[in-house]
Amino acid sequence: MSQLIMKHPDFEPKKVGFDTAEVHAGEPRDPYGALIPPIYQTSTFYFDSTDEAARACDDYAESFAYSRITNPSQDYLEQKLAALEHAAGAVAYASGMGAVSGALFAELQCGDHAIFTRAKYSGTEDVTSDWLPRFGIQHDVFDASDLSQLEPLIKPNTKVIYVESPANPTMVLVDIAAVAEIAHRHGVKVFVDNTFATPYNTRPLELGADVVIHSLTKYMGGHGDILGGAVVSNDTEFLRRCRLGTLMHFGAVIAPFTAFLVCRGLKTLGVRMRQYNESALKVARWLEADPRIEIVRYPMLESNPQYDIARRQMKGGSGMLSFDVKGGLEAGKRFINSLKLCTLAVSLGDTETLVEQAAAMTDEAIRQGVNYFDTAWPYHSGKSETVIGKILQNYPRESFYLADKFPGHQIADTYDVKAVFERQLEKCGVDYFDFYLLHNVYEKSIETYTDPRWGIIDYFLEQKKKGRIRHLGFSTHGGLELMERFLSQYGKDMEFCQIQLNYLDWTMQDAKAKCELLRRYNMPIWVMEPIRGGRLASLTPEDEARLRALHPEESVAAWAFRFLQGVEGVQMILSGMTTPEQMQDNVRTFAERRPLTEQEEKVLLDIAKGMYGAVPCTGCRYCCDGCPMGLNIPMLLQVYNEMKFSPCTNVGMRVEALPEDKRPAACVGCGQCTRACPQNIDIPTVLRDLDEELKKIPSWAEICRQREEAARRAREAR
Repeated sequence: MSQLIMKHPDFEPKKVGFDTAEVHAGEPRDPYGALIPPIYQTSTFYFDSTDEAARACDDYAESFAYSRITNPSQDYLEQKLAALEHAAGAVAYASGMGAVSGALFAELQCGDHAIFTRAKYSGTEDVTSDWLPRFGIQHDVFDASDLSQLEPLIKPNTKVIYVESPANPTMVLVDIAAVAEIAHRHGVKVFVDNTFATPYNTRPLELGADVVIHSLTKYMGGHGDILGGAVVSNDTEFLRRCRLGTLMHFGAVIAPFTAFLVCRGLKTLGVRMRQYNESALKVARWLEADPRIEIVRYPMLESNPQYDIARRQMKGGSGMLSFDVKGGLEAGKRFINSLKLCTLAVSLGDTETLVEQAAAMTDEAIRQGVNYFDTAWPYHSGKSETVIGKILQNYPRESFYLADKFPGHQIADTYDVKAVFERQLEKCGVDYFDFYLLHNVYEKSIETYTDPRWGIIDYFLEQKKKGRIRHLGFSTHGGLELMERFLSQYGKDMEFCQIQLNYLDWTMQDAKAKCELLRRYNMPIWVMEPIRGGRLASLTPEDEARLRALHPEESVAAWAFRFLQGVEGVQMILSGMTTPEQMQDNVRTFAERRPLTEQEEKVLLDIAKGMYGAVPCTGCRYCCDGCPMGLNIPMLLQVYNEMKFSPCTNVGMRVEALPEDKRPAACVGCGQCTRACPQNIDIPTVLRDLDEELKKIPSWAEICRQREEAARRAREAR
């Protein structure tokens, strides 16, 4: 679409070189003779007649009416992008993630299915993991280096296969033509994030892709001073859905000045990419020859396992590369901190040389002696097993212990016990599990686990005999009576039990009595939730002061671990670690066994008494997966507990800040959350109670209104 008179109306991008296209494509003939197109810094446009206005309203995509939909500055940028990709058109967004989300939601709807490459930009990963499920859109992932995984994942409702090539930040390539051939046999569209390559190095549409996505922030802008994104395609109807759907209604609109700056950057894209290609290859070869470097990942290295793909679909390898420094995390830090002309910053594609460190926590953890890794079928939307398997493949199998779990607590009639177990081995890339657990044997799942028609326990005992399970146990969030019932029936077959155990739950959830029961059965104790979802790592300033008065050098989390060191029967403690600092603190804590003294334990349990909540939520988030309203239930339950202790506006503000449809009153009472809750919390009832409690205190908005009214009266009185 363009209402502009083009400077070169007969211009055909495919018939000229890239450098010519980037300069002249989309250039309007300015009525005042300006060589560089001006910036159309306006929000709206006038019409000469009502008929003209009516025509514009009939088709916003073909008229300049309002800059949230189209704008001349945006238009000539889109024409330039389409020309460089040899496409029919483009839609520009305010950011790369605006383009990613805009493209996906323009194509997908509730009930659809999509497939993504495993290696992809973290923002895209967040969309797939957190946002698509909220809209009822299913997805699977595959390894881009093994296309045999792709076709079996395609379902009748699969609409999109989404790939990055090269992937951010692993530099893994995708054979775009091969993916397109598979997808189109099934009537599935192929989306390609072409940010790393740019159209100078790769044109995915010419390889069979249907949609190309760019973060204009990177190479296209080229100067590190803008945010932008774009969707490019030959499918004009799809582009209309992007413009009149996700762009118009989600509002991720590129600003006219930003569009102008991207066009400025595009005029030098070719010369910059040629230099990026040349310089990056030199750096990659230099690093590869250095004995201090473990591995270098760059498409155009002859040692790259995907070199043939790179040569086939790329003109050059672009300016991004990744590499591993021998010596792990600390060696990587020393390397980065020694650089003189490189800048430690996120992003890519501008005139600076930027460097980031992907914290190699697993490498460092193993180097420090950590050797037990825990995963499960549902963790991280089903991706945990695959990720941990991929990581651990870099280490000898005998150097670590791997624990997995059978999801009997969420079993349905369609579950095939053997198929699930075989799939778990495959995803983890192992021949056996060192430890295998019946996941969450509790009041609602015990009948499933013990029902002879499923044969669950018998099957896993057989796998143990075959050596595919070295040690069989169970985890539970159930009550004491439930545990005793299960142990009396299957205690002889179980080798360990994993329970929620920490000093807060020592009495609140009968953890002390559960430990005593397990000791009666001579059952080793595995610990989950040792710091209760992080809550015991962040106490009130007053409580922290009490602990630091006894041991100033001790972290708050270390106190929770030392409490468990004194519990008889505890043989393994699971600890989730998010940062290298947390990992190092854990390593220091467990370097030696230092159980709490009697005095220290007394102080800790006294602190726990002041923390007891009205509902025993652990923040596991199992309740969130099936919530039709997408409520943040753990946060609401936390607010409920806080309200029970100290009803006040400050607490209520957390709920007031939520949209109306995410507040407790939005609960429809379906009960899905309660059925999924390991703690058996009657969540709908609690949310109704919370809603009533919130009504008893003035809202922050009302307080602000009252204050303003009082101030007004005071001004009038003066």
